[in-house]
Amino acid sequence: MPAQNLSQTINSFFEGQSLQKEKLRLYVLRVLQSSRQQLEHYIYTPIHEPFWNQVHDSAIASSNDSWKTSITEIKSLGKQIDFWINEAVSSPQRMEFFILQKATELSSGNQNKDYFLALMIRNDQLLAVVTVFQEAVEHIKNCLSFDVQTIFDSPDFNFFAQKSIEKRIFEMAEAYFQTRSQMKGLGV
Repeated sequence: MPAQNLSQTINSFFEGQSLQKEKLRLYVLRVLQSSRQQLEHYIYTPIHEPFWNQVHDSAIASSNDSWKTSITEIKSLGKQIDFWINEAVSSPQRMEFFILQKATELSSGNQNKDYFLALMIRNDQLLAVVTVFQEAVEHIKNCLSFDVQTIFDSPDFNFFAQKSIEKRIFEMAEAYFQTRSQMKGLGV
């Protein structure tokens, strides 16, 4: 994602120098729920599920580890989205606990500083989660334009073998952090 888009996304959750936690939480929750619904449609509806079952069976029967990795990642996307919803944004209390967990990890002795840093880290992380899952859903949708014989050579399918979703989230969170760090006065 270009730095300008990252900046725009970051800015949409700040009023002045203050991060609007509830606005961020509701945005992330809405996007993750939408991504989850799209995944359900693109993978588990009666029209698409037989295709994915064939892809799964072909990948597992092959000796190609990247195909196996891709289909495993694809089949786990729903659970991964559910995890982020449940652990981070399902309620204002859950979001607060999510931030406090990170503040406890930081534990510098200055509770206010730890909380503020944790809030910024979680902001970057949640924006990364949204970005990565939206990208993953787009790749899933694009995979449907292939048949079982040609999908394994597609960049959309191989997206899932190149890096795990978890690694992509980490890298995207770093990109959000770098962008936010360069923006004047936004939690740096």
